[in-house]
Amino acid sequence: MKMNELVNEGYYDASPFAKKMASYGRKLDTISQGTGEPGSLAKMSDEELGMMNKAGSLARVLVTVGSDFGVKDPSSGSGNPQERLAKFFKELEAKSGLDKPTILKMFKKVEELPDGKVADNEPDNEPEDEPEDDFDDGPSDDEIDAKARAMARGK
Repeated sequence: MKMNELVNEGYYDASPFAKKMASYGRKLDTISQGTGEPGSLAKMSDEELGMMNKAGSLARVLVTVGSDFGVKDPSSGSGNPQERLAKFFKELEAKSGLDKPTILKMFKKVEELPDGKVADNEPDNEPEDEPEDDFDDGPSDDEIDAKARAMARGK
């Protein structure tokens, strides 16, 4: 299994809701990083920069939905589903520092992104099939041992 496949699989036991929230979190994280063009942040208003910061705060929380240390998944558990959803938003508000209207506004922004794109109409740069990584493993254990023995002898 390639590292890319392992990273993109996510939690094995995550509910569809938790997977969707994690996807939203990753997309919001991309939005919070801006375009990366030199001087692009200088051209933004304070409001736009503030929204980027808020997107990063919400992204950090959304990727933890359903995990032991994160926000509880409202799609599982007992009780009234509407109460679980209300509790979900209360937890999101508390952990992200954002109010519900701002959270919903960011959800809408993520949903408006075209499929296969991450943010600002930039293509997802993840390759379909990654080539095998070629890398130098460094010196072998025998070479390290030989160097250590030579240094111990003072050579």
